[in-house]
Amino acid sequence: MPPCCSRSGASPGSVAKDAESLIVDCTEQPIQRPGVDTTQKAHYSGKKKRHTLKTEFVVTGKGRVAAVSPSHPGSHHDLAIRRQGPSLPKTARMYADRADQGYNKDHPNLDIPYKKPRGGELDEQERQYNRGLGSFRVAIEHRIGRVKRFRIVSDRFRNPRPTHHTKISIIAGLVNIEASFMPL
Repeated sequence: MPPCCSRSGASPGSVAKDAESLIVDCTEQPIQRPGVDTTQKAHYSGKKKRHTLKTEFVVTGKGRVAAVSPSHPGSHHDLAIRRQGPSLPKTARMYADRADQGYNKDHPNLDIPYKKPRGGELDEQERQYNRGLGSFRVAIEHRIGRVKRFRIVSDRFRNPRPTHHTKISIIAGLVNIEASFMPL
């Protein structure tokens, strides 16, 4: 993608040379229905229509899982989880989708796709930028998918909830080891 098509003046592939590029994304995992009403309410995810735990992954542009957040109840918003976690380096470029545009108040180097204007169309440069950003994000989504390949992360979590973060972190480490032997 030519630099003229990027909002930041550089394509997502070339940004990794001058600053670390990061993708932040949350994932939800179903849990057993809690017995206490207040716990049930906190863990119920309206998006998934079930009781879940949410975990945030910070993945580098090269596909390494850099950080895994502590587990949060499913009713927590992704932005609230991001704000509770450690702040990202201000020099890092962050790539997000349209749903994550709230991050722009917290992180100055945020790239999000262009939105089609009402009754109009995107021009060729904007479409090309959106395609490049989407293809960059897909590679990272596949890395998170590799974490979910492990059944303990993808199936209903039946272990004690306080151990969820530890198990997710171990699996993210295994995926990083696997990634060192395979290209992204």
